[in-house]
Amino acid sequence: MGSDASVPEGLVSAVVDLGPGEPWRMLLLPQPEGICLAIRIDALGVHEIGLYTMDDALDGLTDWLPSGHPGEVDERTHPDDLLAVAERSALVTVTHYTAEGTAGVAGESTDLVLANVDGQRYVFGRDQTHSGRLVPEPERVDVHDRLVELLA
Repeated sequence: MGSDASVPEGLVSAVVDLGPGEPWRMLLLPQPEGICLAIRIDALGVHEIGLYTMDDALDGLTDWLPSGHPGEVDERTHPDDLLAVAERSALVTVTHYTAEGTAGVAGESTDLVLANVDGQRYVFGRDQTHSGRLVPEPERVDVHDRLVELLA
């Protein structure tokens, strides 16, 4: 007989504003064994599906996300303005869930918003006190490490 204990799980979904013909959604389904099912989706459906080590899956995701030198953000910087002119932008959502028997119960979700403007990468997260507002992540945030942190 199995245990009644809940097993924490997570889901990483990313939506990227890309050009035609490129996969524009990615789902990562981490498994307790340290592996991850990665699914890339484009306008026609599932583009690619594969099983990777967790580190390789996160490397693939971070390589696909907007990149660039860290952009400087101050109190006058408005995320909406940056997103409106971004050459490339992405929304990454990490959702924790608990598997209870055959049912999965969604828990806390955390968003990261990335934008590439003129070779600069900007990273924002949700304000803890007002979820409708984006706030800058630390300027030198390593996206891969931040995703590992969010999945922990």
